[in-house]
Parts: sequence; structure tokens; C-alpha cells
Amino acid sequence: MRYATFAPKSRFNDAKSAVSQPMKDTTDVLRRIDGLVLEEDMWLVTCDVESLYTSIDHSHGMRAAKFFLDMTNLGPELIHFILELLQFILTHNFFVFKDRPFLQLQGTAMGASCAPSYANLFLGLWERDTVLDTPGHSSVVSWLRYIDDIFFIWQGSTSQLDMFLNHLNINSFNIKLTWAFSQNSVNFLDLSILKSSDGSIITDVFRKSTSTNALLHFSSSHPPKLKSSIPVGQFLRMRRICSDDGAFHKQAADLTRRFRMRGYKYADINRGYSRSLHLDRPSLLAEAIVYYAQCPCKQIYIGMTTRAFKVRVQEHIRDIHNAVKCSEPALLKSIPRHFFEAHNSNPKGLCFRGIDRVYIGIRGGNAKQRLLQKETHWIVTLNTLSPFGLNEAISFKSFLQF
Repeated sequence: MRYATFAPKSRFNDAKSAVSQPMKDTTDVLRRIDGLVLEEDMWLVTCDVESLYTSIDHSHGMRAAKFFLDMTNLGPELIHFILELLQFILTHNFFVFKDRPFLQLQGTAMGASCAPSYANLFLGLWERDTVLDTPGHSSVVSWLRYIDDIFFIWQGSTSQLDMFLNHLNINSFNIKLTWAFSQNSVNFLDLSILKSSDGSIITDVFRKSTSTNALLHFSSSHPPKLKSSIPVGQFLRMRRICSDDGAFHKQAADLTRRFRMRGYKYADINRGYSRSLHLDRPSLLAEAIVYYAQCPCKQIYIGMTTRAFKVRVQEHIRDIHNAVKCSEPALLKSIPRHFFEAHNSNPKGLCFRGIDRVYIGIRGGNAKQRLLQKETHWIVTLNTLSPFGLNEAISFKSFLQF
């Protein structure tokens, strides 16, 4: 079973790095399914956890938090402090209903800042204890989760799928799933995920039939620059989601109509549309990767790339093959030189894996600096600086503020 991961943002979120991570947002989902090709016996499946936040038993939730916090590099005193704070939050949630005070005995308040992380850790433990032990889990090709919404690809029969899903509802976590599946299309978050005739995945914007035109009205007292920038962000969102140009133009026309209904000027709408029209979709999904390469003798190299990961891997392989033509091996880069000296320039057994990433976005921002920081972090964490690994140098300049 394959899961996707992202870098944690806070100390409490650090615990989630020890579990298969939930999706960060729609863009994260799009990156994971982009380029996938489905075979004839594969099914698109979506699941929803009913009433997740109010269904989490305190004992299970605390066990999940402790389990994953213990897998981080946080010290025991800090872990104990975090768990005490969490316990206090869970056991002191008071509310008033019909002028009567109540204490919530199960679950967590949805408005608590730690609630999403707490729920993710709880479902992470459920995935480990239940999903991975459920008969048929090996038929799950890809599994993506955004808090309590799950999308996965199933390879097998519908009877086996039904059996798998029903088994998931037999658990000690008080989790109840509802689901839908199809070989043609499903709706997940704000996405319509469809299977094309050649098996490739197509994505489009999904809006519920009950959705209203909730765009900020232009007569609002918000700053004019903020209101003028909203069409840009919304059209870029459409461009990012719609994998087909025809679907994008259709969604753009509907979005234009909804903006006009909310009082927006044609100039602001057209600026947003024109900007999105001249950007290619891959650039909106781009992310930079930190990766490791491990040779058969277990030596590790940490690298980074802002291009497609497979392109960078192919370059490493090509450099290894071309090393035999080099008259001065000392001038070779670290990986091809190591394989020239230790493995007869044969890349067999070389393993690559992405371990971290940075979202670039259309503006770029300080993405390069953050990428360099992550690369340095992993070189130190995995101790890959020569002679212990294949990295020949390390720089901490990216951590300096100028």
C-alpha cells in the first residue's frame, strides 16, 4: 500500500511524520494522482468517516498521540507536557445548550486548534491497526486521506471491495465509514476524478448541487486590492484542477458568471482569466524534491531537484554509465565516481526515494532557500557527509538571514 507524505509544520504535527501522512490540500491530491494510469480491473473509491471529531474516544485518541509522539525526536519531558495539555483540552470542553451547561465526554471540539492534528493521529493509528491488518488491503493500489475523507484505488472485484470496506467498519475505534465507488468517476473534496478511455485520470472541479455563490461581494468593505486579487486566485485554482483545456474553459465561463453576479468588474475578471490562461498546468503543480540515493553498499547521497524527479534520476544513471569514458575519475561527481570505483560503473541496485519536498508555486518566493535548508537537514540527520556517505560538502548559508 502506498501513501504520500508532507513535512510537518509544528511540534504537535511532528508526530504525524511518523505515520503515513494525510493530504495537505487539493493541490497535494492532484500531485499524487497526476500521471496515474488505471487498468481495466481498477476502481475509484471514496470513503467518509462519519462524525469523526465527536466520535474519538479519549483513550484511543491519547494512545494515538502518545504512539506517534514517541516515534519523534522530541524529548520525553516535552512529550509528557504535550500529552498533559492535550488531556486537559479534551476533558475541559464545556458548552451551553438551551441555557444548560454540558461537559463533552467523548471526542474533541471541532474549533480547537489541535483538533485536526489530533484527528489525523487518531486515524493514522486506525490505518496501522485496522486498515493494514484487514483482509484484502494488498489490493489497495493507492491510498490518500484528507482528515476524514479518503480516496483510494482498488484493483480487484467489487465483491472483494465490499468485503474489504465492511471489514473496515468492524473496529474498536468507533469508526463508521460510508463509501462510493465507480470505474468511471468519483467526487473527492472539490475534485471530480474521472477515468478516460485510455485509463489515464482526468480531473475537473466538483461543486455540490447545494452550493451557493459564496464569492465575496465586491461591495464588501475589504481593501480594494484584496477584492481585485480574488479572481486571479480563483481562476488559477480552476487551471490547477482542470486537467483538460475544454473543462477549464467551461469552468472559467461559469466562474465569470458568478463573479459578475457578485458585482466584480470585467477588467478584474479578465485579468484573472488571462493570467491563468497563459500558465501551463504543470507549473502550478510543481514542487521541489529532496531525495536520497542509496548504492548497493548502503552508502547514501542526499540531493535536491526542482525538476521532475524521474528526470534527475535518469541523469544520475546516465552519469554512472558515462563515467567509464572519463579520463580523469577524480573530476567526476560523487555518485558516478563512487560507482566507477566500487561498482564497475554498473547502476544495478541503486535506489532512489523522495524524502521531503517544497511547494514552489507560481511566485517561487523563498522556495530555493527552504529547499537548501531541507537538504542540509537531511545530510546532517542521515550523516551522509563523506566519509560516512556520498555527500562531499555541506553549507549552512541557507539558514542565515540577510
